[in-house]
Amino acid sequence: MDEADGPVAERLPLRGAADGERADELWVIHRNVQPAVLRRWLAAHVPDPVGPTWDLGPLLAAAPVGVDEVRLRRDGTIVSRRPDRATGSVGR
Repeated sequence: MDEADGPVAERLPLRGAADGERADELWVIHRNVQPAVLRRWLAAHVPDPVGPTWDLGPLLAAAPVGVDEVRLRRDGTIVSRRPDRATGSVGR
């Protein structure tokens, strides 16, 4: 596989609802997803600020083809999940 076809990691700083600081972050690992598609998807599914009960489930359920993984770092904990393309549900 050509290196240009490899995964790309996009970092999105998140503002937490508790403190209003951008200490948390979301990483989207994808292959060949256009920036405009990523922006529309994230704008529709990531609240600002991100509250303590926000779940990756709806974000992953609506993930465009090409998104391999989403990582959420919140309060020092990293949650990594992948869209489950076969069943349409969220993989863990």
